[in-house]
Amino acid sequence: LTSYYDRCIEYQFSNYLIPYFGNESIEHLTDKRYKDFLNDYRLKNPARKKPKLNTLCLEQSHLNSFLNWCYENHYIRRRVQISKLQHKAQRWIEDKNLVDTDFKDRRDLATYEVYCFYRDYFDHVSGWNHPFIKEVPFHVEINRKRAAFYVKTIYNLCCRAGEEVLKAKWGDLKRHSSEEKDGAFYITLTVKHGKKVKKNRFDGVNSLTYVSDYRYIKMLASWKRFLNEKGFPTGADDYLFPLKKGRQDSLGRRLREEQGLPAETYTHWDSVAAGAFIARERPKVLAWRQEKGRVSQKLEEEILGFTWYSVRHVSIKRMLKESKFPIHYVAEKANTGITMIQDFYWK
Repeated sequence: LTSYYDRCIEYQFSNYLIPYFGNESIEHLTDKRYKDFLNDYRLKNPARKKPKLNTLCLEQSHLNSFLNWCYENHYIRRRVQISKLQHKAQRWIEDKNLVDTDFKDRRDLATYEVYCFYRDYFDHVSGWNHPFIKEVPFHVEINRKRAAFYVKTIYNLCCRAGEEVLKAKWGDLKRHSSEEKDGAFYITLTVKHGKKVKKNRFDGVNSLTYVSDYRYIKMLASWKRFLNEKGFPTGADDYLFPLKKGRQDSLGRRLREEQGLPAETYTHWDSVAAGAFIARERPKVLAWRQEKGRVSQKLEEEILGFTWYSVRHVSIKRMLKESKFPIHYVAEKANTGITMIQDFYWK
């Protein structure tokens, strides 16, 4: 499967580099030519939003890696490298307003109130209203329950949304007895994927550990019981957020077996599927909330702007504002730096 980084590079080339440079020989690429590309095209045609300087520097690093690959594989006769933008940004970027320089103000993505809307909706509302089929289909029920546990996992563990937790397996969980409260247990989750986890021992960190509170173990037991009832495997090497592949009907299963294929296989829920799911659910959550009473324009914007990434944001804010935890504790639980907490959350 294509990695996240491969998709980012493909996006960069197809949206910026190829449309601008076209069939131009890469041997003609110089600092001046790259500077023209930035000012005449890249900064004036952002595909989504104004880029930060760090984003531009990363894109340039990808380009230089490509140029180096071309030289080492004899596609060009001389080595071509662009000077580092980080050291020349003041002189190279002509219109500073086209770059996002707002580094110390993270948008308030969601409130605890909106988080509760989504959590309760996934937990208790079936969302199924079919004129002929009365029973909720298997995949609809699985999607809803999986989303409920996913949102509560991110909030409770304060982990990052995406592959960091979606690729976690049951064997990555460990139960611990509390040393402070008799009869209480908490869970640690060791994640081995995600942007903060390096892929080899020379890069340093190869795993992160998140710690739950005492409530999470009950949620985890309930989720495991539900998966077992639905026929999902929950062994040490099985995914915590599974996705079932294969036909549900007897004909489809028999055809797969006749072809020598397993009737069903299991993989993990990925970020693309999770993102598409929540995009479909936002209008439903808004309609559900509107049934309970008037919804202000601000609240409507917050509901429709909710993402999985919002949950960690809410969790960190709650630890600081409601639980009054010290910064170093919050930083340790969220597996981030104290500076990050100070810059984006402490105020």
